[in-house]
Amino acid sequence: MKVLTFGQDAGLLRKFLDLPARIRRADPAWIPPFRQAVRAELDPHAPFHRHGDMAHFLAFEGHEAIARCSAMINRRYDDDLGFIGYFEAFDHYEASQAVLSAALDWLRERGVTVVRGPINTSTYFPYRFMTEGFEHEPFFMEPYNPNHYPEHWERFGFKPRCSYSSTRVDSAAFAAAVSRHHDRSLAAGYRSRPFDPNRFDAELRLMYDLSTAIFQDSWMWRPIDFAEFRALYAGMRGIMDPDLCHFLFQGETPVGFVFGLPDYGPAIRAMNGSRSLFAKVRFLTERRNNPAALLKTFGVLPDHRNGSLALALTYLMHEAAARKGYAQTLHALMREDNTSLRMSHRFGGETLKRYALFEREA
Repeated sequence: MKVLTFGQDAGLLRKFLDLPARIRRADPAWIPPFRQAVRAELDPHAPFHRHGDMAHFLAFEGHEAIARCSAMINRRYDDDLGFIGYFEAFDHYEASQAVLSAALDWLRERGVTVVRGPINTSTYFPYRFMTEGFEHEPFFMEPYNPNHYPEHWERFGFKPRCSYSSTRVDSAAFAAAVSRHHDRSLAAGYRSRPFDPNRFDAELRLMYDLSTAIFQDSWMWRPIDFAEFRALYAGMRGIMDPDLCHFLFQGETPVGFVFGLPDYGPAIRAMNGSRSLFAKVRFLTERRNNPAALLKTFGVLPDHRNGSLALALTYLMHEAAARKGYAQTLHALMREDNTSLRMSHRFGGETLKRYALFEREA
């Protein structure tokens, strides 16, 4: 077995991008990422390279690539912290060990003492492994991996650093249970409105500004430029349901937001990682089936946090979901120690999946 390290070698990059489909082709539940989007993330002109360094590693058995990963240093984080991401491997521990060892050496040589992963450059991009719930179909934008991935990392010395869960609720029942908090917000003078798709860039800017203020003290969160933020969300324009996204105001001042999407996982899966015309037709055919709704993010500015306003925001999203035929809502990727998870369980949330972010010393 040999491991090759590369930056932008076209042939090796093609093998790097091809590997996930070779590993997961027999898994009917896998939702392939858009190949061109992943290629763009790895491009040397991608925004990440303005504040970070990256190297890629491929393990070969003969002429066949059998494992991959990337090592990253993101200078928006602490100087001694490094990431490993874009990990894929057949169930062949020696191959996983080979690429992880090479990535660890690369990070160690650059002064890293603590390594976390899987993280694809930052927490704005895919990160975490699924550790439980493989019997349930994955939802859109969910970390989904063969179950040997976390096993291989733990065998290599990584330990879970932070755990997360996703839950499922009945949309109408949840809305009914928290409706009093929405009534209370109205009585206190707050108002809300849905996302306006006719002002898409301005609405994204508002969501960006609120996110930056709301999550600035969150663990592992670092701000990104608006141009990066826009690039991440621009592709969602065609799949958004504006009624699942709301802004909360006190007078004219924005104080919070909730961002939800239809769970078009099966329709995205039908595109098979392509944005070709035929792939878009497959998407449109598959999306006719009413999906679940997906609660992705919500938050309130620190000066307005009283518990009730967050629930008022979730009411707006769940009420719209129930009214528009999304019978169930998925509460995605909540930290185990977060009030969001306690809220979900309090109002009927059933845990479906668990995930972990891993860490080890370099």
